[in-house]
Amino acid sequence: MFSYVPIARLCPLEVVEMVLDASDMDTLMAWRRTCVTFGARVKRILQSLIHAIVGYYLPDPLLFMHIIRRHRAVIIAEAALAFFLRDTSVLAMDLTVCAIPRDMRALRDELLRAFPMHPIDEGLAYHSLNDFMLFRIRPRRYIRFVTTTPYFDRNVPQFVPSPVGRVAAAPHTAFHNFVGADVFGCGYPQLTLRRRVLLRTIWAGYNTPERRAILRLCALGRFQFSSDPSHLFDNLAPRTVDCLGHRSSCIASHYVCDCQVRYFGDGASLVDFFDLDGARPFDLLHSNITGHIDGEAPGWRVWICATRPCVNYSGVYVADTTGSWPVARESLRFGPVAYPV
Repeated sequence: MFSYVPIARLCPLEVVEMVLDASDMDTLMAWRRTCVTFGARVKRILQSLIHAIVGYYLPDPLLFMHIIRRHRAVIIAEAALAFFLRDTSVLAMDLTVCAIPRDMRALRDELLRAFPMHPIDEGLAYHSLNDFMLFRIRPRRYIRFVTTTPYFDRNVPQFVPSPVGRVAAAPHTAFHNFVGADVFGCGYPQLTLRRRVLLRTIWAGYNTPERRAILRLCALGRFQFSSDPSHLFDNLAPRTVDCLGHRSSCIASHYVCDCQVRYFGDGASLVDFFDLDGARPFDLLHSNITGHIDGEAPGWRVWICATRPCVNYSGVYVADTTGSWPVARESLRFGPVAYPV
């Protein structure tokens, strides 16, 4: 990454705008906070990007974004990944939209009225009527509706009604992203923006759809996958195991350790708003999207089954990789990533 302040002082505005157009997502988050002109330029870039992604599937992206705003839904999976990479080549044939169960039926019905779609039966056993449905928009273009299921933590049993709960349980870090109508978030920008992907389990632990998605990204030839964090971070040594072989060294400083709880709005995540006017961390705390309601947030732990639990981890290993945890208001942040990308 480069420093944006010297360039802004020395180069004409047209050159700086060309640099903006070629910058990655975290750099854009920093640029937009330098002045009103750059802020407006980045806002147009972000809105044009999400409209181009939605337009790959639907004829009216603006109407679609208005609908998901009304029903507090988010875009996840490949479409959200394409947004943060600013690369539409990673888009799949289906656009995945996630909402909480009580909003899913109304969301689906309004989208069906707005766009011509036909249901597709993939022969899957649905957990419930609203848990999963696939519709064909046109040949080789689909929209997939998924919903979150109430999940509970052993110590904090309250359900957090947030669509990003589905993201917290993503099978790998490349899908720890979401894009809403007003707010967007990336759980692992230090990996995702470099096209590096940490797998949360070994290959045999993935089901067929998850394997298909991983293989599709592998086929693009620009992603690096590994279940070992030391293979993905430039300055991270392999984890060492204690003399008894039961516990491994802590890597919490890189935000990929099983001893720490991760959530959107922590020090290593990239969360921001399309419109910065009046945006505050307080808005994240009460956001219907990010789920920080009454001090609780949908969070997750990184579970890497190829390693032993961290020496600092005192919880039930593997059993509580997702859940809801208390989050202090002063710990929430948004904007450029604090952890080096």
